[in-house]
Amino acid sequence: MKKQIFATLLIVVQFSAIGIIIYRTNLEATFNFGNALVFLSVAIGFWALYSMSKSKFTISPIPRKKAELVNNGPYGFIRHPMYLAVLMLCLGYVIQKTDFINILTYTILSLNLLIKLHWEEKLLTEKFENYRFYQQKTKKIIPFIF
Repeated sequence: MKKQIFATLLIVVQFSAIGIIIYRTNLEATFNFGNALVFLSVAIGFWALYSMSKSKFTISPIPRKKAELVNNGPYGFIRHPMYLAVLMLCLGYVIQKTDFINILTYTILSLNLLIKLHWEEKLLTEKFENYRFYQQKTKKIIPFIF
């Protein structure tokens, strides 16, 4: 029960931060770096969802009972492409409106996703015996870097 409450808290913080950033920011109609990040993040997000379709996607860091380890598509490069997509999407918005509230909210979102990511990795290591090998051959969230 405590696991589910913690997972719910992480999800609420995540979606609240995303909502605040998107609500406070209007994307410019012209093509710029912020818009490019938004479009690229959507492409990465859809690619990750498509690759994970057989494993029953969930926003919770707690893996489903019948989950399968996915290591194709973007998951062949990084373990958490959906987190990367969320961070890129919100960064694209923050670039459009860089102010204290958006930067603070983006920082909270980033820290929240790092906490969620590390906890999820612990749970995935417990669920899948070959997850440690997968961790050795891929980066967490940024290809070739982290």
